[in-house]
Amino acid sequence: MQNTVISPSVPPEIRNGSIPHPRPLPLCLSSPDHHLGRSALSAAVSSLAASPNHLPAVRSLVAPLVMSKRHVPHAISLFGLAGLLDDAAEAFRSSPSLFSLNALLFACILSNNHKQADEMVRKDVKPNLTTFSIALSGFYREELFSDVKKVLWLMKKNGRHAGLSIYNARIQSLCKLGRPEEAKELLREMRPRGMKPSWVTYDHLILGYCSVGNLEEAKRLFKEMGRKQLVPQSSCYFSLIYYLCRNGDFGSALEICRRVWTRIGCLFSTMKMLVDGLVGTLQVKEARELVEKVKGKFFRNMELWNKIEEALPK
Repeated sequence: MQNTVISPSVPPEIRNGSIPHPRPLPLCLSSPDHHLGRSALSAAVSSLAASPNHLPAVRSLVAPLVMSKRHVPHAISLFGLAGLLDDAAEAFRSSPSLFSLNALLFACILSNNHKQADEMVRKDVKPNLTTFSIALSGFYREELFSDVKKVLWLMKKNGRHAGLSIYNARIQSLCKLGRPEEAKELLREMRPRGMKPSWVTYDHLILGYCSVGNLEEAKRLFKEMGRKQLVPQSSCYFSLIYYLCRNGDFGSALEICRRVWTRIGCLFSTMKMLVDGLVGTLQVKEARELVEKVKGKFFRNMELWNKIEEALPK
């Protein structure tokens, strides 16, 4: 079977210089499956969307993708990036599929408009868990809680049971809204259903409690995470250390740092905040030990650490 070749179509706004022309763009339009090509197209659409009277240029750039069924989901996402939801919906209608449906919901989120989401009901396409996860994240972000309930109802109607990925998406969304207590209720709801939370679940909750200033609960969840032998990514450690330092709890921050610093690496700004905090609370010995350990293990920013060490009180 012969592959569909998409010919380059560069909008006049790029050709005449009013929008910067990414040099590889024509090649990327010919090879939209490559991740670099997709990135270049997204960058071009973002540039065009920020300019006045951008609509014809975006349509000209994305139109070739709509001609190929396998590239329709990407075209829908790009239309959403430019705020062209009508074009995204039209592209979906031209080639309805599960991937296109997911892309349409993603386009709704990108353009902060969820009116087109009811396409999933009108079209004969059965959504999967990715579809529902995208929809839930978007409705939570816009605080459309009645629509969240509709999506959960629609999941039951389509025989889709909320698994760990759905719970994690809901917990993350609530934590981003500054509602970690509601997110923790979902954690409690998981247990009777036999679902075990992952490190991702705890990561969202810890950051959620940190962001609202409830560091005691964040520390409790962090310890619970350790008891369950769940190992988070380094970003979780650094976030917790950062918020503890910002709240003046340098002892707890140092304790966490001592336990995991050989595994998580060294984020200069956070480590410096901890060193400065230790010095400010007259824990100079601990600050010096931390600097020495960082210098002995990591060679990045060595000159800066040397200066910090020299400035420590004797």
